[in-house]
Amino acid sequence: ETLGSVGLLLERRSTERRLAKACGMAASTVIEINGMGGGQLLRSAFVYGALLGRTVRVTDIRGAKMAPGMRHAQMAAIQAVKQISGSAVTGDCVDSIAAMVVPPAGGISAFPAVVLDNWKTRAPTGGSTMLMFQAALPLMLAQSAARGGVEIVMTFHGGTNVKSPRGAGRFQINAPQVEYTELVLLPVLRRLFSIDARLRLHRRGFIHGGGVVEARVIAPRWPLQAFDLRNRGSATRAFGVVYGANQSALQMLESHCCASGRLTGACPRIQQRVGVEQDWDLRIGGPSDRSPRGSDAGILAVLETSTGCLLAGDSICRPGLSMPRVGEEAAGKALVAFERGGCADPHLENQLVIFMALAEGTSRLRLGCTPADVTEDNHMRSALWLAKRFGAAVRILPFEDSMGSGALLEIDGIGDHLRIS
Repeated sequence: ETLGSVGLLLERRSTERRLAKACGMAASTVIEINGMGGGQLLRSAFVYGALLGRTVRVTDIRGAKMAPGMRHAQMAAIQAVKQISGSAVTGDCVDSIAAMVVPPAGGISAFPAVVLDNWKTRAPTGGSTMLMFQAALPLMLAQSAARGGVEIVMTFHGGTNVKSPRGAGRFQINAPQVEYTELVLLPVLRRLFSIDARLRLHRRGFIHGGGVVEARVIAPRWPLQAFDLRNRGSATRAFGVVYGANQSALQMLESHCCASGRLTGACPRIQQRVGVEQDWDLRIGGPSDRSPRGSDAGILAVLETSTGCLLAGDSICRPGLSMPRVGEEAAGKALVAFERGGCADPHLENQLVIFMALAEGTSRLRLGCTPADVTEDNHMRSALWLAKRFGAAVRILPFEDSMGSGALLEIDGIGDHLRIS
């Protein structure tokens, strides 16, 4: 088995050398990234490379995981990068431990030459559609702006609401739910960057896949402009979505919004802690090419503030966790995120890093932790390291406001190098 792996690696290296030679590229110009940390490094490195027109090679893909090598979701994300940017790619296959992207000369300036087609990408398992969309979104924005603000459409096939059960062993999946992207990430990006980005859920898919999501994106300009998000404000509203197959979502909503055995239409824990107006949406069933299980259900809880910040928590049914506990878990995460004092929950903080790094100017984000704690999160540490690797300047500063002590993340973006010529 080891000899076979070595043979495949040598064959891939040979393919990469031929590709580099065909593209007139010197080996010294390749940006080398160690992808041991996880799929985020692979996806984001390819995005940076495609936008900058720089060849990127990622080795030791997910090397620190119990099941190293590329998974279906990473493969699908790379294929999305390839389609949108017109890049050449090697190593985009399941279990691959190394992959390389060779963008067209000129990077983003070559985007208008890419043929707009029926763009879609698919993970044949429960690989998250939202992980694919995370990789595609910056490129879709750039592609739209490069064409004068036209609408860019892409369809993603896979899992829309995915979380590994406890004891899942080697293959752990922990990805954003489609509702989180729809109700938290995209509204924040629309407000910060004056873009239009929306999702349409055609079919829901859980751990076994089968979901279909369509993304539509319009960007009037590129590069994105830096933002300043330092004032969290006070809580003004709580809202969320309870979703599921068949009647499982209704059962969860009833248990979530129940106090002393009475259905109140509000989550008691949120009502007790912040006492704001609540609005819960129920989404049951929907078209599916699979027979959904009764336990396929989940919840997203969001706290909105007076300054427009959105801080969320989510949870999904899985063995060993009752429906009332799922609702309690989501509400608890949202409240903890709010009480941290930052302008975003930990998931959103991490997802905003690449947009801060790609922007023109200095972006500032009030974090919900101290400077010493920022890099305790593996995803945040990887995102910040990669931003610096591709030229952004990153500073984590002490910050004091009415919410207490925290940290301010400042990133001088590389937007000056991403102008469309």
